Amino acid sequence: MVSAALQIDFHETAFELFAQRRQRIGLLAAGCSIHCIQIAPDRLDVRILGCAGGSMVRINDHGVEDVGPRSAHIAGCEYACFTPEEEIDAGPLTIEMLSPKPGDPSDYVAIKLASGKRICFTNTDAANVLGLIDEKYFAHGNASAARKCMQPVADKLGITVEELATQILDKDFEKVNACINALADKYQLDHDAMKLVGCGGGAASLVPYCAKKMGLQYSIPENAEVISSIGVALSMVRDVVERVIPNPTQEDIKELKKEATDAALGSGASPDTVEVHHENDSQPGTPVSASGQAPKVLLHPSEKAPATAAGQALGAGSKPQS
Repeated sequence: MVSAALQIDFHETAFELFAQRRQRIGLLAAGCSIHCIQIAPDRLDVRILGCAGGSMVRINDHGVEDVGPRSAHIAGCEYACFTPEEEIDAGPLTIEMLSPKPGDPSDYVAIKLASGKRICFTNTDAANVLGLIDEKYFAHGNASAARKCMQPVADKLGITVEELATQILDKDFEKVNACINALADKYQLDHDAMKLVGCGGGAASLVPYCAKKMGLQYSIPENAEVISSIGVALSMVRDVVERVIPNPTQEDIKELKKEATDAALGSGASPDTVEVHHENDSQPGTPVSASGQAPKVLLHPSEKAPATAAGQALGAGSKPQS
């Protein structure tokens, strides 16, 4: 059997499920993928589900139909638990059913405030209402605001706010549980040896809930909310330039290398780290190509800047604000 640490990177839109065989590691992640920490070189398996911290809720006449895949920002909505409570209290709340994008089902639910502002409740709101998110975590928000936003919908469905919140998280758990089990079966991961490691801003909204229902241990590391931003900062930039040049001269090759270098720099590579390679076939009229690649940002172990600094530099260091 293969032991596994399952890493869940929950952001606003999705999570992705990984497995690596050689190093006996499984990775579960979400949202903008980081995939920058090389744990094993062999057999990376990826599964993607459209449910995460900001996934919108879909309802029918009896309860929660589904959660996601659309997220709050796609519909131009703010999270209820990050909306100032006085805005919610300013007047009557109106339930709106909508399609976040053309062609989407029209059963996504949002709440229109007296001001005309539209907000919605998500997995993050449901977890806050149920008291599942410790205030030390990034996903912690105003449970009272979320509760007030969810109350009209709960009343419409004839259930309590807590029952509505539980239905929301259970819909996500069904997807997450099935995905983890499928990966575990494929790679013979030992259930008793698995541990969920939650990363991403929305990690605390679902990781503890899913771990408890699956009977697994979990942890959410420090600075988990900016793991993906750090991954983006460490990712490689690669650009390839290809030209058909009969009998290329050294000047042709030089110009081609410069073009590849400029393309890499234009994508954010550090100038002193760009490496350029070129290939050309000896047959006349065949393509000549050059590629340049380099890290976007170099981080050295000796640098003691906290991880949040990298996240903030990329605009990911704060909770959603109204």
